[in-house]
Amino acid sequence: MRRFRFSDLSFFRLFNFKDAYTTGRTLLMGWGAVASIANVFVTGTFQTAFLAENGIDIVRVGIITFIPYFAWILSIFAPKILQKFKKRRWLLMANHTFYYTCVVLGTTIMPRFVEDYTARTLWFGAFLLLANIPNALVGTGATAWHMQFIPQGEDRNIYYSFTSMVNNITSVLTAVFASLAADRLSQAPNYGTILMYLRIVSFLIFVIGGAILFLVPEEFPYTVSEKAYGIFDVLLKPIKAKKFMLTISIALLWNCICNFNASTWTYFILNTLEMPYIMTYVCSITITLCGFFMFPVWRKAVKKHTWYATIRWVVFLTGLMELFISFTTERTMWIYMVVAIAQGFINIGAQLVFADVFYMNLPKVDTDLYSTFWSFSVNICVLLGQMIGTGILSLVEKPDGNPYMWMGLPFYGSQILTMVKFVFFMGMTFYIWKVCPYIKPDAEKST
Repeated sequence: MRRFRFSDLSFFRLFNFKDAYTTGRTLLMGWGAVASIANVFVTGTFQTAFLAENGIDIVRVGIITFIPYFAWILSIFAPKILQKFKKRRWLLMANHTFYYTCVVLGTTIMPRFVEDYTARTLWFGAFLLLANIPNALVGTGATAWHMQFIPQGEDRNIYYSFTSMVNNITSVLTAVFASLAADRLSQAPNYGTILMYLRIVSFLIFVIGGAILFLVPEEFPYTVSEKAYGIFDVLLKPIKAKKFMLTISIALLWNCICNFNASTWTYFILNTLEMPYIMTYVCSITITLCGFFMFPVWRKAVKKHTWYATIRWVVFLTGLMELFISFTTERTMWIYMVVAIAQGFINIGAQLVFADVFYMNLPKVDTDLYSTFWSFSVNICVLLGQMIGTGILSLVEKPDGNPYMWMGLPFYGSQILTMVKFVFFMGMTFYIWKVCPYIKPDAEKST
């Protein structure tokens, strides 16, 4: 009988330091885990708290969030620039450092020197825009480099399962301890200073992690056309790849709709409902606690019912949760808890099925073009989603801040916006049902 070895396990087979490929993906996973810890304090609940502490209201939070995505219009120039660099290590490291210097360090220190709230809003937007301009021009070069380490076939699903699980565990453990501390300290007079120092520590983590990510993995040659890229090749060439376009259109719709209230919902539950910090992470905690068991379940669902059927159910159930969660009020916090737990189970499946979208029908040549188009399209869709959501919110939110009354419950603009998301997700479910036959491999169409 063959003796058991740890190297036989999927995790140790994919993540080790035996060769350049396994070393690269191990470092990618490590960076994801480290970044997940630092991200807790510069995104989501803590980012919203930081903005609120600096006098930014709910509509301005939405505006600040979508401003940097304007920079991604410039990403059509990225392939032409990247084509000139046979090696990108130092270019990407410089971009990484500059990005977090502006997004984290600059925005953290700025309120100490700018007192006017309107001026702070402008400075927040300016720092985010400045950071994203070079990132749009060269940042996508990291995709063509790091995708070399991602395995193919069934191992790719296993890879995403493990990386998602590790990221979820590290981020949630950090978030839970940080939230418990924040709930105790939120009324302290120096709470704003505490948030500032947490963001500075996060900045240092991002810089050190970036050095490991870009200076250690082996950099392989990039497969590009001999012909120099034209400025509009980044738009024209991917558009002509019909199956690729139809495939990623699903993810683009997802990114647009999900971002209708990506920043403003957290503001609503923290500042209007005065929900404890720890409750805002119920969904993430569920993902972490159940991910080890649920990722294999979702993998089996994909294998048995196909990716196409699974993603339809993921989108449908996600939309349904948006309808239910809209009934969250000061008196119905239990609804939020129940829905957040259900969302946790659904999001495990969402992480798995959407991780594969970009690679499913990706052409093998000129990955710079396609990865740039992918980043460009995703960011434009996020921008549109946030603009649409902020626009709807500004229309339905009462100027005096008072709620509408329905069935004896108070309803604010943020709750109405979740109902709008429900309608859009139902439409997206129908779209996936119609488009999936056109993106299946030929062998799959006949079955």
